[in-house]
Amino acid sequence: MDPLAKGDYVIINGLQSDAGKKLNGGKGIILNKPTVSDDGVQRYTFLFYATKKNAASGDKLVALDPTANKKIKAENLALDPQDPKENTLLHEVAHRENVKLQAKGVKAMQKGIFWLEVFHGAFPDNLGWHDYTLGNSISPSDPRYPHFCFDFSILRSQAGQQLSAALDYALQIPMDTPHHSEMAMDALLELCLTCNRILQENPNNEKSQVAVIHVQACQEALKRHPEREAHMINLAAAFCLAGNNLEGVRWYRRALAMPNPEFDVALQTKSLVVAQLQCPGMPLEDHQICEVTPTHLTAILNKDKDKWLMRNKVLSEGREIQGKTSTMTLNSKEGGAVIQHPMPSGPDDPEFFPEEFLKEIRP
Repeated sequence: MDPLAKGDYVIINGLQSDAGKKLNGGKGIILNKPTVSDDGVQRYTFLFYATKKNAASGDKLVALDPTANKKIKAENLALDPQDPKENTLLHEVAHRENVKLQAKGVKAMQKGIFWLEVFHGAFPDNLGWHDYTLGNSISPSDPRYPHFCFDFSILRSQAGQQLSAALDYALQIPMDTPHHSEMAMDALLELCLTCNRILQENPNNEKSQVAVIHVQACQEALKRHPEREAHMINLAAAFCLAGNNLEGVRWYRRALAMPNPEFDVALQTKSLVVAQLQCPGMPLEDHQICEVTPTHLTAILNKDKDKWLMRNKVLSEGREIQGKTSTMTLNSKEGGAVIQHPMPSGPDDPEFFPEEFLKEIRP
């Protein structure tokens, strides 16, 4: 997008102000109130989007930072109410700006929220852009409401921020049509993936709000499609990441008991075995699993896992370079008490899992 230069002839789009409503036959132009400088020149602040008119190359979209105090002389602004491209261009620039941001970080997420509001026409009451309320002009009866909720849920999930709000928006998407049902499911799965990633990267968050939201999102996805094995697997993993291995292994077993499962059975069976070993009363109940091989598991006490995570990053990179696995060399002085535990032959191996325990977790 081209920058806006002095003297450019532009069509302005943005927030509709009281001053703007008097223009264009009462329909208004979409901008904030102009201010008058000491020399008597009117300038519009918070102008955030414009279509620059260029006869040689056609219309060009110009995006301005909504948080910056941009000032452009009113005499250099004009409105072409007959331009049929105006609304289409506004949607295009809003979409393009939002995609470009990809909601990386809090600041970018706020900008993403801004452009989504523009895209949906959900403008806030406060035209000064201070402590504004999001999306107050959108209601459940509005045809745009499902798309609005979907976009705002996805935005927060992609940013890894405000995940509770992401779940709330996903749950507000109506299930009245197949398309809306698919949107709701996509929003929930995006949130599940985000929570899973955060918890995998930060194992100490197992008791955090993220873990709670992860379980809730997986439960809601499964509620919509109760027979989908993939949702059962997601819920099993969510419970395990939240520290509730007992409930997690039950869901792993339900998924594995389904006819013709559409997932890697061997991989999920291994996940089940590892999770069972960490259940209450099992050998690795108070341990963090560090490595799994066909013959054994390497684990460390939960109280020492912070040291392990720091140390294991170096060891993992070393093993990857060597192209082979190796036994752990950590001792209690370097990074906690590391143990190696034999790998059970399967989830029903009687050597490791008593029958009383298996009866408790079988579907």
